Amino acid sequence: MFSRWIGALRCALRSQSPACRQALVFVGALLVELAIFSADILTGSGIRLHTLYVFPVSLVALECERRWFGGAALVAALAFQVVTFALEGMTVLNYVVDVAVAALALLLSMTLAGIARSSRQRAIGLATTDDLTGIANRRALIAAIDAEILRQARYGGVLSLAVIDLDGFKALNDTRGHHAGDDALRLLASILRKNVRESDLTARTGGDEFAILMPAMPAEECGPFCRHLNLQIARGMAEAGFPLTASIGSASFDDPPPSTPAALDQADAAMYRVKAARRRAHPVAAPAR
Repeated sequence: MFSRWIGALRCALRSQSPACRQALVFVGALLVELAIFSADILTGSGIRLHTLYVFPVSLVALECERRWFGGAALVAALAFQVVTFALEGMTVLNYVVDVAVAALALLLSMTLAGIARSSRQRAIGLATTDDLTGIANRRALIAAIDAEILRQARYGGVLSLAVIDLDGFKALNDTRGHHAGDDALRLLASILRKNVRESDLTARTGGDEFAILMPAMPAEECGPFCRHLNLQIARGMAEAGFPLTASIGSASFDDPPPSTPAALDQADAAMYRVKAARRRAHPVAAPAR
């Protein structure tokens, strides 16, 4: 029963925005501190519960980005302990020592939780970032599409997804080496970053294939955007001396797609139709014998 409650609480927190989730964690931590204070007062000096304050303070430091959340949780916990110690009627020396020890314990717990949070963020960054281009990888894209489908199912709206594939990339690798191919991929990532909106997510999904998740972009805007992006890619590659262009296919959804793979498949199929049309328009001459 308890495990089900914990699971339901985690699901509820995940469904909230990061700012809302952090605010809920902060408020919950303050309520826990108040409960510890109340229990400490009721049990008297015979049972001291002040060491329990490190848990809500550490949780806030671990889960909340805003430093004032951690500072407020720390001050509240220390204030509760100061009041509790004052009610116990101890000597001045013991009072000062207990308050100092409590403050050091809270600061230490916050510091360790902050270090753990930084380590977790670095690990998440390594797991969700493409090493070569510095943009999101396929794992991060899939997670973002999953979240966007849930958001669309709950609140409505539209979303669009574009898939980008470089034309001529294999020939570039074969003739000028993989270092040139890597430079071209980094350049493409840079062009995409400069042309997408802040709300969009750009990702490298593998090899020379990229994708852009565009929340709240309808089909009538997605088509012109993809054409503009295609021109920007061709211009940037030409200026850098790379004989590359891009095939871009997109899919827009007024209703939530059935799944993330289905959404990607639809955009991928659109990209291959564009690539096939480009090949028909510019056929490669057969080699002379």
